[in-house]
Amino acid sequence: MINMDKNITWKYDTQINDEVIKKTEEILAVVFPEDYKMFVKNHDGGYPDPNLYDFPGRKEAVFSDLLSLDRNSENSIVEVYFSHRYWLPAEIIPFACDPFGNYICFDYRSDKLNPCIVFYNHKLEDYNPHNLNFICASFTQLLEMLYGYE
Repeated sequence: MINMDKNITWKYDTQINDEVIKKTEEILAVVFPEDYKMFVKNHDGGYPDPNLYDFPGRKEAVFSDLLSLDRNSENSIVEVYFSHRYWLPAEIIPFACDPFGNYICFDYRSDKLNPCIVFYNHKLEDYNPHNLNFICASFTQLLEMLYGYE
Protein backbone atom coordinates (compact mmCIF):
# COMPACT_ATOMS: atom_id res chain seq x y z
CA MET A 1 0.00 0.00 0.00
CA ILE A 2 1.26 3.46 -0.89
CA ASN A 3 2.16 5.61 2.09
CA MET A 4 -0.09 8.63 1.69
CA ASP A 5 1.23 10.13 4.94
CA LYS A 6 4.34 11.17 3.04
CA ASN A 7 4.02 14.79 1.99
CA ILE A 8 4.19 14.50 -1.81
CA THR A 9 2.29 16.86 -4.06
CA TRP A 10 1.57 15.76 -7.63
CA LYS A 11 1.37 18.50 -10.26
CA TYR A 12 -0.10 18.38 -13.76
CA ASP A 13 -1.58 14.94 -13.16
CA THR A 14 -4.79 13.60 -14.65
CA GLN A 15 -7.15 10.75 -13.90
CA ILE A 16 -7.43 7.66 -16.06
CA ASN A 17 -9.68 4.63 -15.83
CA ASP A 18 -9.22 0.86 -15.71
CA GLU A 19 -9.89 0.58 -19.45
CA VAL A 20 -6.89 2.81 -20.29
CA ILE A 21 -4.67 0.80 -17.94
CA LYS A 22 -5.84 -2.54 -19.36
CA LYS A 23 -5.34 -1.39 -22.97
CA THR A 24 -1.79 -0.20 -22.16
CA GLU A 25 -1.01 -3.52 -20.49
CA GLU A 26 -2.23 -5.35 -23.60
CA ILE A 27 -0.11 -3.22 -25.95
CA LEU A 28 3.02 -3.67 -23.79
CA ALA A 29 2.23 -7.35 -22.98
CA VAL A 30 2.66 -6.85 -19.24
CA VAL A 31 0.57 -6.68 -16.08
CA PHE A 32 1.39 -3.56 -14.11
CA PRO A 33 1.85 -3.95 -10.33
CA GLU A 34 -1.31 -3.28 -8.32
CA ASP A 35 0.24 -0.40 -6.34
CA TYR A 36 1.16 1.37 -9.59
CA LYS A 37 -2.30 0.82 -11.13
CA MET A 38 -4.06 2.17 -8.04
CA PHE A 39 -1.77 5.19 -7.94
CA VAL A 40 -1.72 6.09 -11.63
CA LYS A 41 -5.54 6.22 -11.80
CA ASN A 42 -5.34 9.59 -10.02
CA HIS A 43 -1.86 10.82 -10.94
CA ASP A 44 -1.27 9.85 -14.58
CA GLY A 45 1.53 11.94 -16.10
CA GLY A 46 2.10 13.76 -12.80
CA TYR A 47 5.21 15.52 -11.50
CA PRO A 48 6.07 14.81 -7.83
CA ASP A 49 7.25 17.39 -5.33
CA PRO A 50 9.57 16.51 -3.64
CA ASN A 51 11.25 14.65 -6.48
CA LEU A 52 14.71 13.48 -5.38
CA TYR A 53 15.73 9.93 -4.51
CA ASP A 54 18.97 8.01 -4.00
CA PHE A 55 19.98 4.55 -5.14
CA PRO A 56 23.27 2.64 -5.01
CA GLY A 57 25.85 4.59 -6.97
CA ARG A 58 23.74 7.71 -7.37
CA LYS A 59 22.72 10.50 -5.03
CA GLU A 60 20.01 13.04 -5.74
CA ALA A 61 18.52 11.37 -8.79
CA VAL A 62 15.48 13.27 -10.06
CA PHE A 63 12.01 11.80 -10.60
CA SER A 64 10.74 14.30 -13.15
CA ASP A 65 7.38 12.83 -14.13
CA LEU A 66 5.30 9.73 -14.66
CA LEU A 67 4.87 8.73 -18.28
CA SER A 68 1.22 8.89 -19.28
CA LEU A 69 -0.89 5.86 -20.04
CA ASP A 70 -2.98 8.11 -22.29
CA ARG A 71 -1.83 7.28 -25.83
CA ASN A 72 -2.70 10.86 -26.91
CA SER A 73 -0.22 12.37 -24.46
CA GLU A 74 3.07 13.67 -25.82
CA ASN A 75 4.80 11.73 -23.03
CA SER A 76 3.02 8.41 -23.56
CA ILE A 77 4.46 5.29 -21.93
CA VAL A 78 3.67 3.34 -25.12
CA GLU A 79 5.46 5.81 -27.40
CA VAL A 80 8.50 5.97 -25.13
CA TYR A 81 8.69 2.18 -24.95
CA PHE A 82 8.47 1.70 -28.71
CA SER A 83 10.98 4.45 -29.42
CA HIS A 84 13.53 2.80 -27.04
CA ARG A 85 12.73 -0.89 -27.44
CA TYR A 86 15.84 -1.61 -29.51
CA TRP A 87 18.09 -0.35 -26.71
CA LEU A 88 16.12 -1.66 -23.75
CA PRO A 89 16.63 -5.25 -22.65
CA ALA A 90 13.53 -7.42 -23.03
CA GLU A 91 10.95 -7.04 -20.27
CA ILE A 92 12.08 -3.55 -19.20
CA ILE A 93 9.22 -1.03 -19.33
CA PRO A 94 9.87 2.69 -18.71
CA PHE A 95 7.18 4.39 -16.58
CA ALA A 96 8.84 7.64 -15.47
CA CYS A 97 11.66 9.90 -16.58
CA ASP A 98 14.21 12.34 -15.28
CA PRO A 99 14.98 15.74 -16.85
CA PHE A 100 18.08 14.32 -18.58
CA GLY A 101 16.40 11.74 -20.82
CA ASN A 102 16.89 8.74 -18.51
CA TYR A 103 14.05 6.47 -17.43
CA ILE A 104 12.77 4.76 -14.31
CA CYS A 105 11.53 1.34 -15.40
CA PHE A 106 9.74 -1.78 -14.30
CA ASP A 107 12.03 -4.82 -14.62
CA TYR A 108 9.91 -7.90 -15.35
CA ARG A 109 12.83 -10.24 -16.06
CA SER A 110 12.72 -12.00 -12.67
CA ASP A 111 9.08 -11.58 -11.66
CA LYS A 112 6.21 -11.04 -14.11
CA LEU A 113 3.76 -9.84 -11.44
CA ASN A 114 6.03 -7.93 -9.06
CA PRO A 115 8.70 -6.21 -11.12
CA CYS A 116 11.50 -4.38 -9.37
CA ILE A 117 12.39 -0.79 -10.26
CA VAL A 118 15.53 0.04 -12.26
CA PHE A 119 17.17 3.16 -13.65
CA TYR A 120 17.90 3.18 -17.39
CA ASN A 121 20.75 5.44 -18.50
CA HIS A 122 19.94 6.42 -22.08
CA LYS A 123 23.47 7.61 -22.81
CA LEU A 124 24.70 4.02 -22.77
CA GLU A 125 22.44 2.78 -25.59
CA ASP A 126 24.71 -0.05 -26.67
CA TYR A 127 23.00 -3.17 -25.25
CA ASN A 128 25.29 -2.89 -22.26
CA PRO A 129 23.84 -4.49 -19.09
CA HIS A 130 25.35 -1.59 -17.15
CA ASN A 131 22.63 0.67 -18.60
CA LEU A 132 20.37 -0.57 -15.78
CA ASN A 133 20.82 0.09 -12.09
CA PHE A 134 18.60 -1.40 -9.38
CA ILE A 135 16.65 1.26 -7.46
CA CYS A 136 14.23 -0.65 -5.25
CA ALA A 137 11.83 -3.60 -5.05
CA SER A 138 8.51 -1.86 -5.81
CA PHE A 139 6.72 1.24 -7.01
CA THR A 140 5.57 1.97 -3.46
CA GLN A 141 9.15 1.83 -2.19
CA LEU A 142 10.19 4.29 -4.90
CA LEU A 143 7.55 6.79 -3.78
CA GLU A 144 8.64 6.34 -0.17
CA MET A 145 12.22 7.19 -1.19
CA LEU A 146 11.32 10.66 -2.52
CA TYR A 147 12.71 13.65 -0.64
CA GLY A 148 13.48 17.32 -1.22
CA TYR A 149 16.33 19.64 -0.44
CA GLU A 150 16.46 20.55 3.23
